[in-house]
Parts: sequence; C-alpha cells; structure tokens
Amino acid sequence: IIPTCMGRDVIGECLNSLRAQTYRNFEVIVVDNGSRDGTMDLIARQFPETRVVRAPVNTGVAKAFNDGIRMACGTRIVILNDDVRAESNWLHELNKVLDQHADIGFCASLSLQANDITQVDTAGDSLVVGAAYKRGNGRNRKDHETEEEVFSASCCGAIYRKSVLDQIGLFDESFCTNMEDVDLGFRAQLAGYRCLYAPRAIIYHRGNYTKTRIG
Repeated sequence: IIPTCMGRDVIGECLNSLRAQTYRNFEVIVVDNGSRDGTMDLIARQFPETRVVRAPVNTGVAKAFNDGIRMACGTRIVILNDDVRAESNWLHELNKVLDQHADIGFCASLSLQANDITQVDTAGDSLVVGAAYKRGNGRNRKDHETEEEVFSASCCGAIYRKSVLDQIGLFDESFCTNMEDVDLGFRAQLAGYRCLYAPRAIIYHRGNYTKTRIG
C-alpha cells in the first residue's frame, strides 16, 4: 500500500522496484490524495497492473494507509512510501521473517538514505522514556546488520500480519502525518505482538518527501 500526493516525480521509481521483486505473490495498491500533477495518468499508462484508490482531497497519510488496507486482499499488509526504492529481495526478506517467527506480528525494514546509501535512515523505531525516534538515524549501515527486536516499524517500509490489524485496529487518523506508525506499534506491543528488525530487507528512502506532501 503506497500513499501518494503530487508524487509524479518519485512514484515511478518506487513502482519499478516493486516490479523487480523476486517475491511475486502480492498486489500493489496506490492511494492517491488528490494529485493534480499527472501522477494518476502516469500510473495508468505505465503501471496498469496497479490498483488505485482516489481521494478528491488530501486527507492525510494515516487515512490513506487505512483506505488501502480496507481494499487489500492479502493476509499480510505492507506499507511503503512513494519516495522509496526497494531492493529486489525486499519483500522476500520481510515475508521470510514472518514465515520463520510465528510470534512476530510485524517487521521493520532497513531504510537507507537515498543520497548516501552508507547511512541509515531508520532501522526500526525505538521508544525511550516516552520519546520515539528513528533507530540508527545517521549512523553507518554496518552498525545495524543484526536481526533483532525493536519497538515498532517505520511506515516508510513495514509489514504487518493482517490478523494483528484486525485485532488492534488500523492507523489512528487523528495523527494524520506523524507518529501514526509509532502509535500502531504501541498498540501492537500492548496486545502482545513483537516487532523484528530485518536488516536484509533494504529500501532507499529520500527522507520526508512523502510526508511533506501528504498531511
């Protein structure tokens, strides 16, 4: 599920990276929040296999996620920003973690900074004394090569068991643009679902490109 708004300059690279995935059993749903820059024309012309949900106005990223989830058919939900390029084995690695760990409810990707792929954007989210932050942000990727449990997963690239969302509910739309993923992670943890960081599930993220347009 990919939210977008005025994302014509970035979403093509994102969708092409999904076409190149080695794991093939998935659908792509783009939720458009009132784009007026030709984003939808580009998708219709170049990526006709993509399912599209269109909102007439920008309703925020949390609602966009939820609109996509309600349309999805799968037993696992993957959330991805439109300003992300995924390595070809990304979905394979995320699904492998869930296949191997029945007690894990959701997983975080290794998100690297697109303008310097040696630097981490986020390696999952951490929560310390009530403050959430992007784990590993600005550090070298070699510092985060170990699979380990984390507090929650950043929605620049995350996978959730649909059964977890059915139990705890979807994203809280009052958060609109920020901390919606941390809030969902908090509710999942309280319900007993753990999050695992998958260091071989790698994406390249431009930063806050998505959220500066959707919110």
